[in-house]
Amino acid sequence: MRAALSRVMLHLLCAAFAGGRFFSLAQTPTQTGTASAGAGSSSGAEQQTVPDGKDGVQPKRVGGGVSAPVLLHHVEPQFSDQARRAKVQGAVLVNLWVDEKGRPSHVRVLRGVGSGLDENAVKAVQQYRFKPAMEGGKPVLVEVNVLVNFQMF
Repeated sequence: MRAALSRVMLHLLCAAFAGGRFFSLAQTPTQTGTASAGAGSSSGAEQQTVPDGKDGVQPKRVGGGVSAPVLLHHVEPQFSDQARRAKVQGAVLVNLWVDEKGRPSHVRVLRGVGSGLDENAVKAVQQYRFKPAMEGGKPVLVEVNVLVNFQMF
């Protein structure tokens, strides 16, 4: 009997730091509010990210005049052999910064599923290209979350 085909499904989300809501990368929230503790942050913290280290630059948050970046190019992540053998599937939540040129940086896993899928999600997301987020007509550095969904069919 032929083994079930494995296919990687990709679903993109952008963390709406205004109110902790999620929305697609092509949308922006209709209402903004104060930042609330979201995935990977500690409650009560004004900034939810760690400084770059080089010059202390912090990414902006989508909402309140800052548009979400728009995905222009994505790479399908590969199912790992280990995950395929163990029939592991699930969603990997990846956090990243999108710079003023639409390139991802500071890519890290917020919630993983293991079996090599976390690493493969990061490798794929590092190759994404975006139309940058905008504020006042100028491109800006923003922080977003991407949900990479691995499913076997």
